[in-house]
Amino acid sequence: MRPILETLLTIPIPFVFILILGIVFWKRRQLSFALIFFATCMLLLLSLPFIGAIISKPLLSAPTRVLEGNLPKEGIVLVPTAGIFADSNGHWWSNSVGIKRAVVGRELSYSLGMPLVLSGGSPRGEPRSESKVLAEQLKLDGPNIVLETTARNSYETAVKVAQIMSTYSSSNVILVTSPNHTARMVACLRSQGLSVSTVLISKRKPISLFSFLPSASGMGQSRNAIHEYFAILFYLLRGYINVLDLFPT
Repeated sequence: MRPILETLLTIPIPFVFILILGIVFWKRRQLSFALIFFATCMLLLLSLPFIGAIISKPLLSAPTRVLEGNLPKEGIVLVPTAGIFADSNGHWWSNSVGIKRAVVGRELSYSLGMPLVLSGGSPRGEPRSESKVLAEQLKLDGPNIVLETTARNSYETAVKVAQIMSTYSSSNVILVTSPNHTARMVACLRSQGLSVSTVLISKRKPISLFSFLPSASGMGQSRNAIHEYFAILFYLLRGYINVLDLFPT
């Protein structure tokens, strides 16, 4: 039931439903035109890359602006996984986002001489944990590789990482994640009393002519940002984080 609800509530599906309602109520012209106009405008705006960039900006600026600079000399490098999928032969693979995170995290771990923690369980009941799949795919092994295999979301990741950090003499976490995910993950880690520095796996693209043309990638950027805002609101309502955790000092 949950996957179905998430699909139905994910942008752009709600606006598609509104557009369909506008067609259904065609005989009630004023209502029909209002629904169709609203849905069409929202779909067009959210598909513009520069709109997606504007929506995403608050998710990127708060944690990275405060925490940028020299990385700590001790602590751990944390890579939250980002999902897995099975191919037609039943073999499990990490998605491209998780691979990008892990590759950057691996290089940081090697260069800084810090343990690399891959965190990710089986949030949808998969037969294998995301962290194990990712580690095997990239052949990550050795005493400096720590696999956390039970966390199902960002909050559980923070709780499990705090438990792992209790065995170290430092509370410093170098977080390697996607730009939109940064604010929520930083807040979760801070809620557990950890000190966080962030390293993003990608940089903001400069504004160009294509930023003002509708595209699937623009819609994807807007969709991901809106999802993060709802996720942050949910975490606040559940008491996983508080507002202060979102604004590092």
